[in-house]
Amino acid sequence: MDIGEVADRMVELALSEPAGHVPDIGGPEVRALPDLARSYLKATGRRRRVVEVPVPGKTARALREGALLAPGRAHGEIQWEEFLDGTLRFRFRGTGREKLA
Repeated sequence: MDIGEVADRMVELALSEPAGHVPDIGGPEVRALPDLARSYLKATGRRRRVVEVPVPGKTARALREGALLAPGRAHGEIQWEEFLDGTLRFRFRGTGREKLA
């Protein structure tokens, strides 16, 4: 979820009446980490192999099963590629071989 949209929600909650525990929120889409890595590499013009490595354990299983997701409570509108475009447009100039500033 875009940090600006998180900040907007935090301000909204801070300026409203006390609400106790509020529902979790999430971004507008659910994406797998390898997919995010591939789209990042594409956006930066880099050619790298993304290797998916299975991680064992209860915590890893919970993450694979969506423990940190809130797909039914999407709050933001900015999608991953839009975030990359807005971020990289100002910070990244080059052929893809340079490091991000």
